[in-house]
Amino acid sequence: MRLRWCYMFILVFSLFPLCTAFSEPRTESFASRIIEESRQTQQDARYTLSLIQMDRSQLQKERNRLTEQLSAAEEVFRARKETFQNLLDGETILKEAIESEKEEIKNVEDTLYNAAQRAVALIEKSPVSAEQPHRMEQLMPLISKQRFPGIEGVHTLVDIYWSELAASGERKLYEGRFIGPDYSELTGRIIRIGTLTAAFQTRNNDVGYLRTGENKKYVAVTGDLPWHVSSSLKSYFKGKTLHMPLDISGGTVFEMLSEKKDVADWLNAGGLLIWPLLLIGLVAIVLASERFAFLMRIRTNSDKIMADILGYVDREEWQACRDYCDKNNRFPTCRVLRSVFEHLNVSRETMENAIQEAILRQIPRLERFVATLAVLAAIAPLLGLLGTVTGMINTFQVITLFGTGDPKLMSGGISEALVTTQLGLAVAVPIILMHHFLERRIDKILGDIEEKGNKIVVALLKKGVITEGATAQ
Repeated sequence: MRLRWCYMFILVFSLFPLCTAFSEPRTESFASRIIEESRQTQQDARYTLSLIQMDRSQLQKERNRLTEQLSAAEEVFRARKETFQNLLDGETILKEAIESEKEEIKNVEDTLYNAAQRAVALIEKSPVSAEQPHRMEQLMPLISKQRFPGIEGVHTLVDIYWSELAASGERKLYEGRFIGPDYSELTGRIIRIGTLTAAFQTRNNDVGYLRTGENKKYVAVTGDLPWHVSSSLKSYFKGKTLHMPLDISGGTVFEMLSEKKDVADWLNAGGLLIWPLLLIGLVAIVLASERFAFLMRIRTNSDKIMADILGYVDREEWQACRDYCDKNNRFPTCRVLRSVFEHLNVSRETMENAIQEAILRQIPRLERFVATLAVLAAIAPLLGLLGTVTGMINTFQVITLFGTGDPKLMSGGISEALVTTQLGLAVAVPIILMHHFLERRIDKILGDIEEKGNKIVVALLKKGVITEGATAQ
């Protein structure tokens, strides 16, 4: 259709000059010129037609090529669309599987995280870490919850535990470097016994224990070793003995010994209530000492006194009985029997009442300050409890102001609570024991007095000095 329109256009264009020529005068030159132009035009038309046909052929080939490419692209698109759909289906299946096992995966992740935390705590204090410092770097990604460590992390954790387990059965002796007690770097012999203890020996024959420092190097434990521990370490390094004392605390024991507080520091940690407790203890010691000294001078075994008095009673020497009791007036038994000989020729009931009255007069002297000791024994733990409450109030005030981030801020109130309780119980327990001993001693003395009074009553009944009934005339 397009080619037909081209022909018509060329024909019109070629006839246009011819029509113009007919309107003008006819000359041969003009006719020949028209014929020449017509011929030229026909050639141009044929050339143009050939170009059009060539372009049409090329366009047809390009169209066929593009059609083939489009078909291939559509085929690839269909294949990739099918693959994409398969991937979407697979993703849906995997999401459903993950959702169904999400709780189990969470448990596995928590278990691995907790195991890594325990491994970090173990590795930080292990003497093996000074020889294998890279283990801590391997553990750091495992304690981060930003991503799941995966099977590689599990293998890493297992390898670290296995290395620690293998090192626990080793005895390793070598020359090495460590940080000394004066924080200078020293060289000496280092021995590691499993994962429990590491010790050193310098060229000056100084020995001590080692712990793993923050820089993952061996650091000498501060504090003075007991002489027998130091001697045993030196003997072990020299090969004289097969026994080595182990420090399973990682140096904590010796550091605590080196930082041991004296009595003044301990008292200052208890707060103001320490001083009333100390005063109670001092007063109790003074009162108990006075009672012990007083009661121990009293002889409860008054059999000899009773034998002498019964001898005078058999001979009816009543004045001699009175003089003997006055002479031994320091003994409560004699003071009670003296009242007996002041009530002769009375009834038995009257005599027994006189004896009971005499015994009651002796009780205040014997039980002096004993009740006070009981009161002090009750007050001491109450003051300790008051100190506990005061210390806990101070602790909660610190928590209110600063939170629980720094335990050192709370240690003052806790120390006050614990020290006052400890001192209150430490004061109360001895006072209770002393009070019990004094009471038993007093009961023993009063029992002996009552026994001797009954014995003298029986002796007087036999002599007829007193009667069973009314007062003798």
